[in-house]
Amino acid sequence: MSSQEADAVHGPAQSLASLTANLLRPGRYSDLNINYRGKVFKAHRNAVAFQSKPLAAEIDDNFKEAKIRSDDLEDHDPNIIEKFIDFLYTEQYDDGGSKAAKTSAPEASNALHTNTALYIVGDKFDVTALKTLAKEEYEKTLSASWNCILFTSNLKLVYAGTAKNDRLLMGVATNAAANHVEELVKNSEFAELCQCDGDIGFAVLKSCHSPTLQALVKKCESCQQYYGKKLHHQPYYTCSSCGYTY
Repeated sequence: MSSQEADAVHGPAQSLASLTANLLRPGRYSDLNINYRGKVFKAHRNAVAFQSKPLAAEIDDNFKEAKIRSDDLEDHDPNIIEKFIDFLYTEQYDDGGSKAAKTSAPEASNALHTNTALYIVGDKFDVTALKTLAKEEYEKTLSASWNCILFTSNLKLVYAGTAKNDRLLMGVATNAAANHVEELVKNSEFAELCQCDGDIGFAVLKSCHSPTLQALVKKCESCQQYYGKKLHHQPYYTCSSCGYTY
């Protein structure tokens, strides 16, 4: 082991995530293959099994290989599984969106999809920390880059991919829909979605009457639209229609 490697292992300031991250990319000391749709990811049994009970059971049965069935994951792109494995080692992932206050439509679309997909993967493999992070990043993307058309498309994935009794991500989505309901009802794709699936429409309707949402939304002092929005971590309202802050 080189002196640099020794410092990385024994440095007192090193967190567990930074230590395991050093093992991820080169596949150093790998003792596990994770197979998904023909792509093999090098991993380590201890790093994976202690964070996911379903994968631990798969490892116990096969020891050196864990197979992830695509029909369990809404047939996600292998890149999503790669980001999932990244999280197991680093406690973070790249959602493909910009970290700036505003992101472009393609970046926002990619980020919404990635965060939703990773939330679903986190639920399938019982990784609560991943679900929490994915929900937070999803909420940030919606706040920074609201887009009616992109949101409507993503809402289908949120609803189809999450359990009916799991309200964490769905609650964020329906609250966002309620917050922008005047815009959404004018969108033909959203109207069609609600007509085809009454459960989604009813969930949005309930969010419109949520006491929590009513406390966060009020009429904008500038444009007089009911788009004023107060985020939980901000002491002020921001109008998503005209951008006025008050």
